[in-house]
Amino acid sequence: MDFLAESFNQKAVYWGSPSTDGFGKLSFADAIEIDVRWEERQELFLSATGKEEVSRAVVYSASQDFENDGYLFLGELTDIDSGDLDTPQNVTNAYPIRGYYKKPDIGGNVYFRKVWL
Repeated sequence: MDFLAESFNQKAVYWGSPSTDGFGKLSFADAIEIDVRWEERQELFLSATGKEEVSRAVVYSASQDFENDGYLFLGELTDIDSGDLDTPQNVTNAYPIRGYYKKPDIGGNVYFRKVWL
């Protein structure tokens, strides 16, 4: 899958490790910048709850594991106001991850990841 690495020529910001504070408010790990391929397209997928949904975008990565309810933003960390880096819900065009898929290559050494927003 090394040939796919050339396809990951866009930057995205990822907020992972979502956890609730007991009152329904999510908190996240620090935002990080990653290499992705981001496609604005609708695709039918099964959500984490097993429900059929339609995506607004599909994002691919070879280097980052993702979690449901994490957030992705197409752009760089410098594109986001520093006051919003802790709260992805306040970032325009940052979307929650509603489903993900992780697949190893034939040797089991390299992983291909796909998420639906």
